[in-house]
Amino acid sequence: MGIVGVSDVPRARGVTIGPLQACFPFLVIVAPDSVFFLRNGMTCDYAPGVLLKVVYTENDDGVNDVVSIQAVPDGRDERRPHSARRSRLRRQLGVR
Repeated sequence: MGIVGVSDVPRARGVTIGPLQACFPFLVIVAPDSVFFLRNGMTCDYAPGVLLKVVYTENDDGVNDVVSIQAVPDGRDERRPHSARRSRLRRQLGVR
């Protein structure tokens, strides 16, 4: 088992959040013009349009390599204000 040098460990350079535009075996395009290359063995299993959070590193030649990709919850379940949820719960319980 070898020792990993500090320079061998990928460090986050940036984070982009946006909808997936396209996904290929070797790269993903997020938002209108952000291109990120998938590292060895990485895949993108999301459909176009899914809101993604992409953490990436930037190589010396300016290429952005993906460190991680994950879907961002869009908040559809939390759009109802608390007062509306409380009112609905009161109706269900028969409380005025």
